Amino acid sequence: MDQQEISTSNSSSIKVTQLLKLLSNGENWLTYNERVLNATTAWGLCHHLVGAVLKSSTIIERDGKFYLKADDSEPLLEDALDKYKTSVDAWKQKEAQVCKLIYNTVDNATFLQIKGEKTAAAL
Repeated sequence: MDQQEISTSNSSSIKVTQLLKLLSNGENWLTYNERVLNATTAWGLCHHLVGAVLKSSTIIERDGKFYLKADDSEPLLEDALDKYKTSVDAWKQKEAQVCKLIYNTVDNATFLQIKGEKTAAAL
C-alpha cells in the first residue's frame, strides 16, 4: 500500500497507510469502499462522500450589492457576506479533500472517467 498524505480542513496532515488502491477491475471494491468510508468518517468528511452536505445557494449581485435571493430587497451586510464566503470556502475545501483521497486511490483510467464529476459524492 502506498503511503499518502491528506491535508484535513484543520490544517493538519494525516499519513494514509491503510487505504489501498482500487483495482482497475474493481475486484477489491468492497474492501476499498469500506476503508474510504471509514477514513472519511474519521476525518469528519463522510457527509461529503455520501452527498449529505448541501452547497450554499449562489448569492445574487445587483448594482455591486449581494443578495441571498433575487427578490430580496435588503442586501447582505458585510459580516453576513463574509460568513457566506467562509462557508462556501469550507465546503469547497472539504469536497476537494474527499476528491483528493479518491483520486489518489484509483488508477489513471478510472481517474480519467471520474475527474469531471461536480461533487465528491458523484465520484
